[in-house]
Amino acid sequence: MKHILYSLFFILYSLSISAQSAGMRTLWASVPESVVPLLTENNRLDMIDFVENRMEAKVRNIFEGFSILDTLTADFLRCRLSEKTDLQMRLLPMGDKDTIVAVVNTSRTPVAISRIDFYTTDWQPAKASFAMPAYEAFVDSCDAQTLAEIADLPLVEMALSPSATTLTLTLSDQPLSRDTRRALAGRIHPITLYWNNGRWEQLIANK
Repeated sequence: MKHILYSLFFILYSLSISAQSAGMRTLWASVPESVVPLLTENNRLDMIDFVENRMEAKVRNIFEGFSILDTLTADFLRCRLSEKTDLQMRLLPMGDKDTIVAVVNTSRTPVAISRIDFYTTDWQPAKASFAMPAYEAFVDSCDAQTLAEIADLPLVEMALSPSATTLTLTLSDQPLSRDTRRALAGRIHPITLYWNNGRWEQLIANK
């Protein structure tokens, strides 16, 4: 009897995991080209097939360059769209039943700058709270002139975690003057935000 119960539990568990994985696969297959204009539906379906067959998920995009889907899990996806752009997607809970999709696009020209958007699972714009932290929050301490220079050139890279509902923000110092970069050496730190039922909130310890 125990053997039968264990077998039943294993089957149900396997089906649950399969259904969760299918959620992100379905989202990637159904994403509108307005959200990912560099890839056609066939491109994205080919990527899924390659992943499921344990092959490199590399396709030729509409600009004849290569795009690579390097991570696909139950609730996270990362795709290198080109040499200078990449995309991340993560499922985020909204209450007990609803789920939304966070999409982070990053371009490197050459310094990285990111944008985050939110969608429902049928790809309608979703309401979610995100506010960029004040730029002084990225710096241990600095004078008003340095803060003004940072605010004039705000370049922040965003990274969704593959394993947790967190978002890490990293401020680049590359656009700053050489003297300012020297003054800030070792004093700029990333900020980690965690998802709390519809809004991003800052973790207490980030340094």
